[in-house]
Amino acid sequence: MKFTCKIKHLDAYLLILHNGVFDQKSIQHFAPPKGIKITPNPEKTGNFKLEVAPNTIVEKPLQLVNVIDTPENLDVVHAFEVVVGEGSTLSLIHCDESMNKVKNTIQTHVSIELKSHSSLQYYNLQNINNHSTLNNQTEVKQHNHSRLISHTYTLNGEFLNKQQHIDFTEEFANADVQGLYLLDKNQDYFHRIRLNHNQPNGLSNQLFKGVLDDSAKAHFEGHVFVAKHAQKTEALQNNKNLLLTDKANVQTHPFLEIYADDVKCSHGATIGQLDEDALFYLRTRGIPEKQAKTLLMYAFANDVVRNVYLDPLREYLENLIKRRLNGENITCEDCVFFN
Repeated sequence: MKFTCKIKHLDAYLLILHNGVFDQKSIQHFAPPKGIKITPNPEKTGNFKLEVAPNTIVEKPLQLVNVIDTPENLDVVHAFEVVVGEGSTLSLIHCDESMNKVKNTIQTHVSIELKSHSSLQYYNLQNINNHSTLNNQTEVKQHNHSRLISHTYTLNGEFLNKQQHIDFTEEFANADVQGLYLLDKNQDYFHRIRLNHNQPNGLSNQLFKGVLDDSAKAHFEGHVFVAKHAQKTEALQNNKNLLLTDKANVQTHPFLEIYADDVKCSHGATIGQLDEDALFYLRTRGIPEKQAKTLLMYAFANDVVRNVYLDPLREYLENLIKRRLNGENITCEDCVFFN
């Protein structure tokens, strides 16, 4: 099978997992640049290790697409490990997609290690069918002066469970962790993140936003830990939610656990509805109500999307999110296809 990425103007190295296992043609056509090594696990066909050699600047992003397309129910379990060597940079786009309409269960475990002075942009796009479950567990270990940019975009799925655990193991680690979840019907989303400032001079920023329609539910738990000796820590965590109906429900629990005294830390959570004054203003300018609501929802969501550093990916996400907020059911064919 041959998969083709349709993200306009995105020049990326493409690697495919088909129903949880490596697509052989994808491996044959995968030609990573010097300095990237991918080692499949011979015993578990959906597992692999990706290593970036020290002092390697990977010019093009790597896109990993996990596509489910079987006509029968499928349980998929796979894991991969990413190690970014000292002084190296990598952009990784990780897509979970389904092209079928039956009930699937997908479990993914991602392990990431950032060596000193390394940098990783990690974008996780979740777009499975609305009969399926996706459990994603991501663990990150950061060494000194490492930089993580991590975004999660959740567009579809019946039940979605995101677990993130980030450890600063040395000084001057930096993490910018953001997420956007767009839910409707009876979708159920759970997100738990723990970020451990174990060493001094760490900097972390978290921003998670959700838009919920119909009877959708979301549960957010955020935990920032600052060790006693982790002085000069700066940590910010914020979770904001927009409810479009009385039946939509959000529970949010941001939490700070601080044992150092020379820190700058804050957290916050909001649950609200569309601004009626702003909606009225747009209506007085001749904008139809549905379009006006979509504009306000997109402005709310764009606080996350605008922080995507890859221009073609950001433009692609902007289009997908506008269509999703307009009530369209975004399917896998919008991202990849095969023949």
